[in-house]
Amino acid sequence: MESHLPWLRGGDDHLRHRLRAAFCLCGYCAPGVLIPRALLQKALKLEMAGGNRLLGSILGALCREGLLIRKRGGVAICPPQDSFARQIDKAGARSQLPVLADVLARVSFEGLHAANWVLLEQLAPHLRVAASYAENAGLGQASVVWTNLGAFLRSQKRYTGALDCFQRALAFDRNIYGDVHASVATDNNNLGLVFQDLGQLQEARLAFERALEINLTLFGEEHPKIANRYNNLGCLMLKSGNFEAAEAYFDRALQIAEKALGKQHPRVATILNNLAVALAEMGDTEGARQACQRALVIFEMSLPPDHPDLLTVRRNLGVE
Repeated sequence: MESHLPWLRGGDDHLRHRLRAAFCLCGYCAPGVLIPRALLQKALKLEMAGGNRLLGSILGALCREGLLIRKRGGVAICPPQDSFARQIDKAGARSQLPVLADVLARVSFEGLHAANWVLLEQLAPHLRVAASYAENAGLGQASVVWTNLGAFLRSQKRYTGALDCFQRALAFDRNIYGDVHASVATDNNNLGLVFQDLGQLQEARLAFERALEINLTLFGEEHPKIANRYNNLGCLMLKSGNFEAAEAYFDRALQIAEKALGKQHPRVATILNNLAVALAEMGDTEGARQACQRALVIFEMSLPPDHPDLLTVRRNLGVE
């Protein structure tokens, strides 16, 4: 299948391997879309001194053969070469799909935590395509990539796309792990968040309750994850206008979080701030002020002065 390709005849074995690996990696990326050099550099483990130059030689050779096309900041692969790359990959002893899925999972996770929306926008088409291939291959990283893509889309208020990603992650994880697994609980929680964003409050409640039920089965009542689940249900009750139910959920979340994490943990402060909102809506001004004041003290000890959570509590107390 490959013998007619000039770049695979003769030469250094390591270079030949990297040429083939680079081409196969690109076959699982979105066709016609820029594949950043940095992504390929990570996937090919060329981050050492001289690695960027070697990557340039590899990509240049593939472009000269017409297998890839040059783009500013990287390369792209177009049909029918993408299909050809996957053919070559499947004929080899070791597929590059798990390598790409793993790198995309790590890079997208780092991008989310750094709020690097430019990078994630650039990667989004590749995340979707690679996740689909990984899903079909039964690779565990498929769920991670779907989840990270969903989180990015939700951050950009592209809720329909986020919902699709979280549903794909849930279907995959249920198929692999069954109905009672920590990943399945997380998937349901993510679905609940985006259903809430979409205003589908009944669907959100069902998803949050499923996440809570699974986590209770796995971890028991006193685990920090249970506090998170109760807090999310409380936020949903706030949005639904059911302030008494919201207070009850926040009270339970607070008890668990204080016991499991300590009374000065930032998560405790988040729940206190939410509780303050519920109390204020119910007319308990003094209770709301006290909860908000406790949240402020914790946030001032644990967060930088310009953190959004700290600024929100300051505004709520009128101490900006």
